[in-house]
Amino acid sequence: MTNELIKALNKTEETLLVDLALAVSPKKLGTIPPTLEELIKYAKAWLASKKDKLALILCGNEKFQQALKQGRQGNRVELAAVILDIIATPMMGLPVVTISALITKEVAFKLCEDFTGVC
Repeated sequence: MTNELIKALNKTEETLLVDLALAVSPKKLGTIPPTLEELIKYAKAWLASKKDKLALILCGNEKFQQALKQGRQGNRVELAAVILDIIATPMMGLPVVTISALITKEVAFKLCEDFTGVC
């Protein structure tokens, strides 16, 4: 799983968002192939709709808080691995590696601010 996670972290945010959009709801994207912009918009909206659930799962978790401190010092692989470990069960059936990489790249440091003010 670590190699898969490192590969995901090396992808651009756009590529991860496209991967997420295709994974979470390819049937809802219509019969005409969507543009990259539509896929990215869909994935961002999907992530936004899951923000509260992700914050609830992650923000009170001590391992996440410790990994967040390490992530601020540049250890993004460890942060992504901790996120993956925490969300794997509650988000079973979803592309958790992609989600973990996106959270690490995009929102990990802001996720808990609105939720609890912890981060």
